[in-house]
Amino acid sequence: MSKRRFLYTLLSLITGYMAYLAYTLFFSPNANLQPVYLIPKDAVFIVETQEPVENWDKIRESELWQHLQQNDYFADLTSSIRKIDTLFHKKKKLFKLFGTRSLVFSIHMYKPKDYGIFYVIDLKKIAKLQLLKSYFNTLLDDDYVLSKRSYNGHEIIELYDKTSKETLYLSFIQNQLIASYVHSLVEASIDQYQKPAIGRHFNFIEVHKHTGYDDMFRLYLHYGYLDDYARYFSDE
Repeated sequence: MSKRRFLYTLLSLITGYMAYLAYTLFFSPNANLQPVYLIPKDAVFIVETQEPVENWDKIRESELWQHLQQNDYFADLTSSIRKIDTLFHKKKKLFKLFGTRSLVFSIHMYKPKDYGIFYVIDLKKIAKLQLLKSYFNTLLDDDYVLSKRSYNGHEIIELYDKTSKETLYLSFIQNQLIASYVHSLVEASIDQYQKPAIGRHFNFIEVHKHTGYDDMFRLYLHYGYLDDYARYFSDE
């Protein structure tokens, strides 16, 4: 193949890929799914923010956060939050590249004396790019092992941390990325997102009408599960 023909071929490939990106990001139909629809129905509480990176940095620098780090009563809670924070904070530049994203996380009692944190990140049209899903391999260093499996028609990505011996489970559902260290929470989200329990509950809809978007966070309490969560911190 001559050099000129090679350059023409390369240029055609680049042009075609740019056209694909333009169509995907600007012209293809939206199929946006509300993040709360993905929250499993047994959430103790739900926290929502529109600017997770900026707001999380403010929290990390606050006196309240420093107090929680030194308080034995909240040690387990802050330790669990730091696990997710560490993974995503390492990739902060990539996360900012995606732009402002909505982040929702919830607390669930998945065992009588233990809880898990479930995360939903709105990737908007970026989620349509297959390149993003395959890019996870390049995001990881030697401390992580990536594997994949199918569950109820969806792919679950498993990131095993060699140091902590824990696995982070992720899956893409339309425009949303869901994640948790508890596999049953990711599976529960996949099972019920087409018939959401919390997002379509009349009480939640009514409360959501009265919440604004000017504050750093919005907190929703699910009183039906608060007693189970409180027992986690009891001496019982």
